[in-house]
Amino acid sequence: MSSAAVASFPLSSSVRPNRRFAVSLGLCLLGLSGLWFGLFRHLSGEWSLNEQYSYGWFVPFFALYLFWLRWEDRPRPAENASTTNVRSQGLAAISALLLLLPIRLFEIANPDWRPLGWLHATCVVTLTFIWLGRVGGRPWLRHFAFPILFIFTAVPWISPVEEPIVQGLMRIIASMAT
Repeated sequence: MSSAAVASFPLSSSVRPNRRFAVSLGLCLLGLSGLWFGLFRHLSGEWSLNEQYSYGWFVPFFALYLFWLRWEDRPRPAENASTTNVRSQGLAAISALLLLLPIRLFEIANPDWRPLGWLHATCVVTLTFIWLGRVGGRPWLRHFAFPILFIFTAVPWISPVEEPIVQGLMRIIASMAT
């Protein structure tokens, strides 16, 4: 088809915004997928080396499955979803994105420093919630909160919190076994 034929093909005004929306939606999903992949790649080191967190390899698949189940019965998007709190959402998104760069730099230098995993996961979850809020509003935020927050089950706990809990539980189990 020649460019003249394409240029003369009349497009209705309703087709252009839908195509623009689909392209921007696809780009946002691609960007979010990249952020989630980066988070999983960072956490995979702990999942591989620490047997207490080896279940982490299954958490992304379970979270995706839970999201898919929730997607099947999702509520209708709010009518004013993309116009509410645009300024605060934009500020939160920019803050999370700007925070990801130094987090990633420190993660490369200190891959076993656990607070960075929590910060990284919080930034990615925040950006995902902002996107869901823009697309579907509060009903979608409430509906999809559990599958998105489920990833925090695979983020390794900070050692000063983890050690007393694990040691205490191990003592209880040992005393029950004896």
